[in-house]
Amino acid sequence: KEHGKLNPRPGKMYIFDQPGMCGQRFEVRGDVIDATPWELQETISIRVVRGGWVLYEKPDFKGEKIALDEGDIELTCPFEQLQSGQQEENGETRDEKKSERRFIIGSIRRAVRDYSVPEICLFPEENAEGKKVVFRDTSEDARIFGFPIKANSVIVNAGLWLVFAQPFFQGVPRILEVGGYPSPAAWGVEQ
Repeated sequence: KEHGKLNPRPGKMYIFDQPGMCGQRFEVRGDVIDATPWELQETISIRVVRGGWVLYEKPDFKGEKIALDEGDIELTCPFEQLQSGQQEENGETRDEKKSERRFIIGSIRRAVRDYSVPEICLFPEENAEGKKVVFRDTSEDARIFGFPIKANSVIVNAGLWLVFAQPFFQGVPRILEVGGYPSPAAWGVEQ
């Protein structure tokens, strides 16, 4: 073992196809590119034993995301997908037969890819233009500099960030991973 080298324990979590840590159990120790074949009920339970994880709406780590920390949680269809049996007709959904909602996980990824200091840069204009504001730690209120920060573009250099539109962790959270977000639409918000 090299001096100073980090040796992180592998992540691990269990996904149960029913609430209350009951039913069929799926053990996850690494990234899952496509979890759509898993048969899950409308409400599932998850026990994260080690590490942080991200559930994705679609395979290949695409779509909406849910961040998971160590501990137990129950979730009910956060991506609102319906099992086949419903079709859209003129923008309306109709039941062909009693359709049962089921929880569909597209893919799963371990949240921490490296162990460097997390860093996010916020820019007042799109395409990373203007004076950037850098965060390397949690901030309940981005007005720590004495004025509200308007982020029209973001660059995440390290870490996984949970960002909110309003101070004190209010509003719909968005999960941002390493990469560039040239406009608010790139991270799923209008303004």
